[in-house]
Amino acid sequence: MLVEPAGHLSFDPPVELDVTSLKDPFGVQPYAATEAEAGVDAEEKPPKKAPYNAKAGRTEEAIAADLFQDDSSSEEVKKTQKVIETFERNRKAVRDLKRLYKTCQVTGDDFVFSKVNGEPYLEVHHLVPLGEGGSDDPANLVVISAHIHRMLHYAVVEGIDLSKIADDKLDFTINGETFTITWRPEHAKVISDAGGAVATA
Repeated sequence: MLVEPAGHLSFDPPVELDVTSLKDPFGVQPYAATEAEAGVDAEEKPPKKAPYNAKAGRTEEAIAADLFQDDSSSEEVKKTQKVIETFERNRKAVRDLKRLYKTCQVTGDDFVFSKVNGEPYLEVHHLVPLGEGGSDDPANLVVISAHIHRMLHYAVVEGIDLSKIADDKLDFTINGETFTITWRPEHAKVISDAGGAVATA
């Protein structure tokens, strides 16, 4: 538990900072009690999650050496052509929802920035993706910040069940952290009238 009395941070269990190498200078490692202190067999301990860099199988030093010692500045940039098949979007619904909400339905003004023209930069997310049979009407759309949008596509999202909307709100989790989608009453009614279909982001 994190405790913050009188401007000091205390961690329970204690935390050790390892700044002995450049591999992970700001990594926070929990205090490792001996097996005897913990009273737990080594086999019973859950496996530790590998650091992000370990997944790639390369150290930061190796990545930096390859990246910064490779002089590819004289190479000509190659062009390629791609053909991409996309769904035709309901531009009117997207435009009108952004104008109606003017902020992120999940975080409010957090992570929302103003464009050059002064309008807030917002994105519209399909709760059920079009490629998975989702509709392109307001009952399946939420207005969100770019940050939340990326999280909905790339993080672990659980609990988006539109049949559980209560008081125009729905709690769900992203990577285990609770967030809430808040709808305007008339928007929530459209979802309810559509049957509050179950969706997973």
